[in-house]
Amino acid sequence: MTNAYQTSPPVEQLSWLELNRIASLQEASRLSGLSPDSLRRHHGDRIVKLSPRRSGMRVIDALMIQQAAWVQYD
Repeated sequence: MTNAYQTSPPVEQLSWLELNRIASLQEASRLSGLSPDSLRRHHGDRIVKLSPRRSGMRVIDALMIQQAAWVQYD
């Protein structure tokens, strides 16, 4: 089983445009290592409403959630 920490690219290798792209909640979930439900509950302030039925999150926000989790447990 692989985790998002091993599969997501380092932040330094992504362009500014890619970091500010709005990813689907499924992709943000993969990048952050949290379930979509946990993202909604704990990081709802970072979720962008794209349409009445679609939500997303900026790639930089998802990656920062992931890095904060790893720093917390080190």
